[in-house]
Amino acid sequence: MRRVATALAIALLVPGCGGDEETSVGSAQGSADPAATAKVGVTCQATTALTDAEREAIHATAQTAFSRLRSGDLDTLWNSLHPQARREDQREAFTTALASMQRRLESGGETAAVTDAYVVDIRGGASALARVRCGAQGDPTGLTLITNAGDEDVAVVNLVTGGDPFGFATTVQLRRHADAWRVLGVHVGLAAYRNRGADDYERLADAYVKQRRVIEAYLVLALAEQLANRGGSVKLDRALAIADKLDAVGNSKEFQQQLGVWEVGGRRYDVQGFSVTATQSDLSAVIRYVTPTGLIQEALDQEADALLAHLGMQHPEIAKRFDAVVFEAYESEAAAGAPGSEVQAYRTARVFPEAVAKDEPGKTSRPG
Repeated sequence: MRRVATALAIALLVPGCGGDEETSVGSAQGSADPAATAKVGVTCQATTALTDAEREAIHATAQTAFSRLRSGDLDTLWNSLHPQARREDQREAFTTALASMQRRLESGGETAAVTDAYVVDIRGGASALARVRCGAQGDPTGLTLITNAGDEDVAVVNLVTGGDPFGFATTVQLRRHADAWRVLGVHVGLAAYRNRGADDYERLADAYVKQRRVIEAYLVLALAEQLANRGGSVKLDRALAIADKLDAVGNSKEFQQQLGVWEVGGRRYDVQGFSVTATQSDLSAVIRYVTPTGLIQEALDQEADALLAHLGMQHPEIAKRFDAVVFEAYESEAAAGAPGSEVQAYRTARVFPEAVAKDEPGKTSRPG
């Protein structure tokens, strides 16, 4: 079976929203950081409530930023940033992140559609961080935005592009400056996989839970969480709800029973956890385990084949939903419990035989 390269989840950056403290702000108003003296007044509304000219100015600025990013016109994008985000000491890191986003977007469509956008009227609190609630409770496009108050209005625009197998969401944050909208931050993440969005995979996970397929439910919810992610400073209500479900499944007795020792081919594999990771063209389920043989490449390749066969028999639904599986081997439970750059591990990837054209064609979704 052919191997595939694996990678961590998509690199993301949202500049301009820094600080260790946040000011808790209600949906209509709030106050500045306790260390600050200015009061912060906040209102948030969808851009659909604005005049045509006001709405067009916000949407057009976000669309222009997307076009510059996708085409690789990064210098122009940098020069268009709001002064708050355009700091020379961060230019190299910022443009490096933009270049990574640009490469990711190349596999998607050339045009992006605005799925939802909000504008936040901020008064006062020039240095305070504000937590702003946008959208009605229960609105699937509702979100919470964390932003520097700055005494200037801000806006957040979500744009979605199609693609195969991934669609992408580009979230652009803007701030009004000298009567014009300027880019404050950009985030690029997954929005769809095989033409299905977070809500589709959330419903699929609910069905798996009813069938008591908790590993399948956990992996599909982990995928849904990635598809609903819009960065560190923008949290969709849908993403928060999915995260709660993921925690519930992960903490359930049924799921915990699936962790621990798997006996395969006369050997015992101590399974420590599951996750999901994306490359440029593949989506993989990840199984983290303690190897009984040590980190020896030849032995781990054989283990991967045995574990893949076991997975296919015990959890065939995983092969229907993912392109590949990554077996992440550790020498000890302690190492597997704290994965990272300082911990030695060996990753072996296997592509599922059914990886090509294995889902219902023509099913579409409106990712948020």
